[in-house]
Amino acid sequence: MTTVAGVPWFAPKQPTEAYYVQFDFTDVVGDSTLSSAVVAAVDTADDSVVTSTITDVAQQSVGDYVVSVWLKAAGMTGKVYKITCLATAADGSKYELDAYLPVRAL
Repeated sequence: MTTVAGVPWFAPKQPTEAYYVQFDFTDVVGDSTLSSAVVAAVDTADDSVVTSTITDVAQQSVGDYVVSVWLKAAGMTGKVYKITCLATAADGSKYELDAYLPVRAL
């Protein structure tokens, strides 16, 4: 993940690619660890919810500090999706990270 003008971006994804991306909560969790996470994705052009189109919740994993999100072989060239990861720590605290995913045929 890179940051452009303070905004986190994943590397561009081609529509036929499928792989994991990570949300790293190490800097915010402190002495606790993550216990669960919920991921949502929206199309930035019209704010439509595309979570089940872009991600596969069944393949998501939650580690002590990192949430791994499976990106499906999906998405439309030219689109940018905002992926939000809301993580809950073992102590009950909640944290949210967002990142943008551009899709384009390279």
